[in-house]
Amino acid sequence: MTADHDADGELLDDETLERLQALEARAYAAFDAGDLADAAILFGQLVEWTPDIPHLHYMRGLAHKYLREWALSLQDNLRSEQLRDEVDEATAWNAGIAATGAGDWAEARRQWSRCGITLPEGEGPINGNFGIACVRLNPWSSGETVYMRRLDPVRARVENVPLPESGFRFGDIVLHDGASTGHRTYGEREVPVFNAMQRLQQSDMATHAVFVQCEGPEDIAALRAMTLPGIGLVEDWTHSVRHLCLRCSYGT
Repeated sequence: MTADHDADGELLDDETLERLQALEARAYAAFDAGDLADAAILFGQLVEWTPDIPHLHYMRGLAHKYLREWALSLQDNLRSEQLRDEVDEATAWNAGIAATGAGDWAEARRQWSRCGITLPEGEGPINGNFGIACVRLNPWSSGETVYMRRLDPVRARVENVPLPESGFRFGDIVLHDGASTGHRTYGEREVPVFNAMQRLQQSDMATHAVFVQCEGPEDIAALRAMTLPGIGLVEDWTHSVRHLCLRCSYGT
């Protein structure tokens, strides 16, 4: 806690300042422990006392972000933005993520522009080509990393067939975080991995798992190349799936 004035601009006494510093320590501890709802409440109490400190709004917005409370997260990040003299990239990115999750495309476009990102012209959802990357589905439980094609800085379409137990489908449009959490090889280059935040639009494709015995690799190739009506993609999980520990998945 760096401020020494309360919401009315009056000087805080030492006892009150110590109490607020202890409250801030509890708020960060709750956030670090994953107690996001408690963290949001504690940062909210700090904001009531000292409403002009931008990082407190940012941290409450961050807690709301991971709770996927997009409207509240956006509100806090916009307030954090208003209290700063210059662009804070972390605030702008989280505001952009929250605006995207809330479907506020005008605000999302404004935030990406503030970050210096060139967007396709127009209004409404951004339908650009931001390249191939990877997304870690269910990152805080049984994570599964698949390739995706990015439509904007934090929205992408899943390009693999995820395992059925993941709950995701080929062609799903997902909202992902802005910070990279590892890398994977794509062709001759490395692409970033992002953690999925939420599925925004479910694909019409159902997932079916079958066991097929092929006499030769040409039969597998023919099966994978199948383009019958109603088939989105055939993927041979025998060779395309590998299991990693979490540290290896993150590249640490």
